[in-house]
Amino acid sequence: MTRQRAKIMNLTVNHLIQTVFKEFSKHRVERFTMKDLAQIADISRSSIYRYFDCIDYVYKEVFERLILKEITQDCQSSDELIERFVNYVHDNETFCLNLYYRTALMLRTEHIIKVLNELIFKYDQKDHSDKWYMIGGFICTLEDWFNGNLKRDKQLVINDLLSYNSVIKSVC
Repeated sequence: MTRQRAKIMNLTVNHLIQTVFKEFSKHRVERFTMKDLAQIADISRSSIYRYFDCIDYVYKEVFERLILKEITQDCQSSDELIERFVNYVHDNETFCLNLYYRTALMLRTEHIIKVLNELIFKYDQKDHSDKWYMIGGFICTLEDWFNGNLKRDKQLVINDLLSYNSVIKSVC
C-alpha cells in the first residue's frame, strides 16, 4: 500500500469515527446502519465497506480509537484505568449508551472481555492469559450499569469495580 493510499484510508476511517461520535453524542439513536453512516458522513457505502465488513466493526474501531485511546494514555495502574473508563462513560453518556446498545451483544461481550483482560492484567506485569474468566465480575457490573441507562451513581460503580480489582490482584 502506498503512503498516499494509507493516508487517505486513515483520513476516511477517522472521518467515519468522528461521524459516529458526533451522531451518537447528539441524542439516543434507535437504529443506525451503514446506509445511515454513509449518508451522514457523505461517503458512499462501498467506500465504507472497503474498510469495514459491517457496522459492528465500525463500532469496534470507534471504541478502540476514541475510548481506549483516551483512557489508556499515560495510565499507570489498573485502578486508574477503571476510574478513567467510568468517568469517560459518565462524561459521554449519550454516546456510550448508543455505542453499547447498537453493538451486537456477542461482539460487544467478546471484545470487552479481550480488551479488559489485556488492560487490567497489563499493569501487574504477569501473564494472566489463562485467567480471562476473572473479567466476568467487571462485565457484570458494567452491563448492569449500562442496562440501567447509567443511572447508578458513578462513584458506586467505581467502588464496585475497584473492589473487584482488589480481589483479582490478591488472587493472582
